[in-house]
This record gives sequence, structure tokens and C-alpha cells, in this order.
Amino acid sequence: MKGLDIKILAYAGLTFNQILAAINHMVVDKNIANILMLIVIGVVLGASYSYGQQNQFTNEKSIIMSFQAYIKNIEDKTGKNGSRI
Repeated sequence: MKGLDIKILAYAGLTFNQILAAINHMVVDKNIANILMLIVIGVVLGASYSYGQQNQFTNEKSIIMSFQAYIKNIEDKTGKNGSRI
């Protein structure tokens, strides 16, 4: 995949927002509950991004394998092996 994907930009924005919110709570509130909640949300955000990346790779791989099987099936039915005479 070339270029920046909108999902990657959204995750980057959310991550940036989480980091700045945590810093803000550390400086202003010093309330551990708010900081811990932001850390938990950040972990969930990271897990979501990681799972999405794995799932995207798996989907792309399965699409390629399906396409290769489809081409092989057509070649078997027509008797063509892809070589030119």
C-alpha cells in the first residue's frame, strides 16, 4: 500500500491526543485515576492498531492466493499453461 492511509492518520492523531492528554493530567491534576485511564485507552488503541495491521496483511495474502487459484483453475479448464508459442 502506497501513500498515507486515512486509518493510519486517524491512529496517529488519537495517539498524539492521548500522549498530550496524559502529560496535561500529570502537570495539572496529578490525579492517578485520570492518568491510568488514559494509559488503558492507549493500550487498547495500540492493540487495535496492531490487530488491524495483522488482519490487513492476512486479507491481502488470502486475496492473492485466491486469485492465483482462480488463474490456475482457468488454465486447467482451457488447457493453457500460460506459455506462448
